[in-house]
Amino acid sequence: MVNALDTGASMLTKFVRERLVEPSTEADRGKKSLYDILPRSNVKTTTGMKRSVKVKKRAVTMDGEIMYLRLLAVNSRKKVPLSRVMSFENAPVPLSMFTEDGKITTFVRSQLVPCLEGLVESETINTIPKCDAFIFDGHACIQMMNIPQISEAVTFEEMASRFFAFVLKTSKLSNNGNSVAQLHIVFDRYLKDSIKGQTRQKRIAACQGNIHRVRPDIRIPANWKQFLGNEENKTSLAEYYCSYMCDNNALLTVDQTLTSSGGQGEETVYADHTSVSDLPDLRSNQEEADTRIIMHAVEAARKGAETIVVSSPDTDVLVLLLHHRTQIEAECIYFLTGRAGMHASLTRYIPVHDIHHTTATITPSCLLLNRL
Repeated sequence: MVNALDTGASMLTKFVRERLVEPSTEADRGKKSLYDILPRSNVKTTTGMKRSVKVKKRAVTMDGEIMYLRLLAVNSRKKVPLSRVMSFENAPVPLSMFTEDGKITTFVRSQLVPCLEGLVESETINTIPKCDAFIFDGHACIQMMNIPQISEAVTFEEMASRFFAFVLKTSKLSNNGNSVAQLHIVFDRYLKDSIKGQTRQKRIAACQGNIHRVRPDIRIPANWKQFLGNEENKTSLAEYYCSYMCDNNALLTVDQTLTSSGGQGEETVYADHTSVSDLPDLRSNQEEADTRIIMHAVEAARKGAETIVVSSPDTDVLVLLLHHRTQIEAECIYFLTGRAGMHASLTRYIPVHDIHHTTATITPSCLLLNRL
């Protein structure tokens, strides 16, 4: 297994050359399809090597599971933490990222958050002294807001008003009740033939709703959750919410700005108390809000924000913030997550800057593998 990495790199290069790169000659065209079966690497593992060894003239069978159990027993007399030993898979090779039918394997990524929080020796942070820029995951905010009662005759214009009020109120809680100078709202985009389509189909299969027209004077559908189960509805809703906030930019304070992306396609809208304009520097065709949030954080720091708060329930956003921490030139970055409970608030601020300082000497880039 000493040459396993070299063998894998060689096979990857060959795979790209034969299946992904445009053939240079007509003779090479059609030789390999992207879906052809991959050849075996023939790298020997512990299961393919000789299974027995001689110990004092006696043949001893090499069983991987028994050896692992014996190592655990030996470790009880050593100083290596048991959690470190148990962090490796009991398997001869790393586990596959794909199932036999070609689907991406998934795991509960939310379990990663407590592990990262445990790297910082501090109590749960429920409040912070100040906030210069607040970045919202737009569709997460929509999900967090209270679902309207069936008896309420609520229009889409009223829902947009509630959304804008929710953004303004939530941001003030992070700045001692004062208005935050920079507000950023980032929406997801739902593109056809997207690689994320498979994951979304699993998520919304149980609550797929019909397509509705989103207009100010139209009453919202009775089943709001089912309405949000349709990607076209969420796209139309994000577009209308973005337009509503721009039309009501007078609600912003004199020294406050609003930057929104994802609701108007690739464009990013910038608004202050008196005007609305396009922001070319943040124009992007990226689909997910997760990655564009990083762009907004970099932009917020470039405009002078020293303390940035990113509100999102998504573990991916925390991982991306840690990976790109050095590009975000702000003194403090907090990841606001959790939900408000019935009797107490379960939200907390996770200090990304402190976690990054702890993990910077290890392997912060490896965290991106968890996004798979």
